[in-house]
Amino acid sequence: MKSIPVDKRKKIVRILLFLIISLISFSIAMKELRFESSDFWLHMTHAVNFKREFKYLFTSVSDFPFQLSYPLWHILVNLCYKVSRIIFKDIFLPQHSAALVTALVNGCVYLLQEKYLNRYGVQKSELISFGLCFVMPITFPELMNRYFYFGQASPVTWHNPTNMIVKIFTLAGFFLISQILLCIGEGKTVPRRDYLKLTGIIFLSVLAKPSFFQGIVPTLGLFILLTLLQTKFSKFYEYCLLCGCFIPGFLLILGQYLISFYIGNGGEGIGIGWMEVGKVFYIHPLMQLFMTLIFPVCYILFNLNKVWKSLEIRLSVLYVIITWLEFALLYEKGPRKYDGNFEWALCLAYTVIWLVTSISFFRNCWQIDPENKRDKIINLILFLIWFLHVIFGILFIRNLFSAEKFYF
Repeated sequence: MKSIPVDKRKKIVRILLFLIISLISFSIAMKELRFESSDFWLHMTHAVNFKREFKYLFTSVSDFPFQLSYPLWHILVNLCYKVSRIIFKDIFLPQHSAALVTALVNGCVYLLQEKYLNRYGVQKSELISFGLCFVMPITFPELMNRYFYFGQASPVTWHNPTNMIVKIFTLAGFFLISQILLCIGEGKTVPRRDYLKLTGIIFLSVLAKPSFFQGIVPTLGLFILLTLLQTKFSKFYEYCLLCGCFIPGFLLILGQYLISFYIGNGGEGIGIGWMEVGKVFYIHPLMQLFMTLIFPVCYILFNLNKVWKSLEIRLSVLYVIITWLEFALLYEKGPRKYDGNFEWALCLAYTVIWLVTSISFFRNCWQIDPENKRDKIINLILFLIWFLHVIFGILFIRNLFSAEKFYF
């Protein structure tokens, strides 16, 4: 009997894990949609009534739902619902459309993570990407936060569909930005198609949710400024071209800013204050940050001299710092103050640093000297920490399915 070729076996495993992630995501979304106070229910309602509510933007902008200022998920759900109604009539409910779109989105996140792991030569990339779809803080909610969701900022979020869909563009955008920065730094010519591709990714990310733009722009701005100072402003023109990729997204986000913070739904602007929201979410804010990043922090510290040369790791660390400071310092004035909407950018930064450090760790695991007992012990400890994050993520899902309430 012939054995299945390695490539074909890998493809079969990838498909099976894609289906598992999609099924779990569909089930969680259906669970969330049982609660009218959930983010899923709110966004689904706007999605089904998209055409009617979008008219408010031109007739009575103060009544326009700010969630529809980033409408990509809503458009997909609306289209899915209309098509399914034609095929299945009354059997297919709006909840099924919302859950199906979310399932496919999370399946795509899994495939995208696997793609980058595989691109960087990581073995067993399909299994590692599967684990990354579950990683959560190593923490017990009753010790670290006051509510089921509050205080659970993590690389993986299950309760907000727009944060899920923008993750696709976050991963694609971050790695393309890193690739362009490497080309500029090495004096290579950046293909025009890369600039065009990045422009499209950034624009779509803002259309999905402005959180990636919110975090990556100050991160990239500071990174470029430090680089220019270090190189005495050489390659200034090339960095200007990179910044130009953000102009279309910036124009879109200006409208979102006005709608979200000033015009619609009781927005009263942005306030500044240290941990105005974090102190409500978290009992120990700094400890929660560390518990979310135990593996990335330990891996970087154990391998500082080797990994700090990686542009992706340096950029991802800066990305986390900037977005954490945004969450710590900024809040929405008005009735949405404690919605914690400035934390979404931080969750995306967690996703990036987790993937970047996992790529570096698992790639280097196969390159160490078998006789080097010290490195073998360190890698074993690091893997156990990584796996513990996955276990806590699975436990979180178990608790999620048994929870009777999420937000209060």
